[in-house]
Amino acid sequence: MKKAWWFAIVVIVIIIIILLFVRVRLTGYFGTSIDSCSDSDFGKDYMKKGIVHGEFNDIQKGFQTDYFLEEDYCKNDRVLVEYYCIKEGLHSYQDFEEFTCPKGCSSGKCLGNYDEMPKKGSFWDYFRNLFN
Repeated sequence: MKKAWWFAIVVIVIIIIILLFVRVRLTGYFGTSIDSCSDSDFGKDYMKKGIVHGEFNDIQKGFQTDYFLEEDYCKNDRVLVEYYCIKEGLHSYQDFEEFTCPKGCSSGKCLGNYDEMPKKGSFWDYFRNLFN
């Protein structure tokens, strides 16, 4: 009877150690677990070209660590593809949006000045987006 308890305890300790070292996080985003994401322009800044990069554990490749790097770019002379990071709990992952620049798009950013950009949301929406 004592052997069964010791065996159960050893198995539980091994499982805990494996989970701590592997740090498996399942998010459901296309079978991947994103561990980190950084944005050089700190979110949705249409007037500055940014780079989003990070790493994730790819479940389909046996939890192999993979890396991503995406740059903001102009889809055409008016539409900007803006990459940014989204944080959910301990996870963060990349996403993007297509934004129509009022004065045109060039070199991965909208042309013009910040005060010419359409105002979206409240001050708190803007402040919150600085950290996303």
